[in-house]
Amino acid sequence: MKSRNRLKQSLSQFSYKHKKLDSHMNKMRRSTEELTNMLEHMGGKKAEKKEN
Repeated sequence: MKSRNRLKQSLSQFSYKHKKLDSHMNKMRRSTEELTNMLEHMGGKKAEKKEN
């Protein structure tokens, strides 16, 4: 009985940690997309100024 409880605890802890990791990765992914968009817009403005 104890080994089943330990296994169940280990599995639930593993799934909990990976759910949190997935959530953090999604937040990072969104942040990098926003940063990429900002940098692209900034780069476009600088290129236009250099041409003039």
